[in-house]
Amino acid sequence: TNSNSVPAATWFLYEVLQDPQLQGRKEPNKTILTFDTPKLCSDPLLQSLYAETLRLRVAVLVVREPTRDNFSFRGWHIKKSEVLSISTRTEAMNQDIWNTGSDEDPHPLDTMWADRFIIDPQNPSSGPLRLPQDKKRNKSTIPAIQVNGHAEARKPYFSMDGLSASWIPYGGGTSLCPGRHFAKQEIITTAAILLTAYDFELIDVEGKDAPQVDMSCFGFGTMPPDRAIPLRIRRSQS
Repeated sequence: TNSNSVPAATWFLYEVLQDPQLQGRKEPNKTILTFDTPKLCSDPLLQSLYAETLRLRVAVLVVREPTRDNFSFRGWHIKKSEVLSISTRTEAMNQDIWNTGSDEDPHPLDTMWADRFIIDPQNPSSGPLRLPQDKKRNKSTIPAIQVNGHAEARKPYFSMDGLSASWIPYGGGTSLCPGRHFAKQEIITTAAILLTAYDFELIDVEGKDAPQVDMSCFGFGTMPPDRAIPLRIRRSQS
């Protein structure tokens, strides 16, 4: 719904605007207002930024009711017809599951990391999952791809492997949000259109008064910014 996709698109746009390096990696072509939505939504960096935005800004209370007695869930025994409530935020902030970077380049789970969902075949420590040392990817074990009959190393790619029970902003099971694919296109394309058609300038460039999530909306979907975000906006002059 718009109550979720609009604040998600706002966060997506804000993360691009407040990170000059991220802007440089995806500089829009402001001379042509045409968009290939499937291409945009298959771009590894844009997909990773989208997934990270929802991981960090969405909190849903998933409510379930066991249909059989003595249902066991992570050490808890739930009786039939009792209500079980699970917060997606708990899974999104689970230190045992998510990759938080390295000692030299840390990325705590309460901060935005646009590349969190990207696996770089040249970096065994990349990717969204925290892998045990003995299971880290080895460059020699990652198959090459064939291009014009020649083997080439794989480029960095977006991955959600192993996250079906941890990245759950759309819920799960039989009640998994049927509009999730449209929402993804809406969020990414909206940001692309705005960044192409307009020039934005954040007033608080140093992030001294950076917005946080509005916790009063916890449990109901995408948590919007807790304050107005001052910026200058004008139609692109390019």
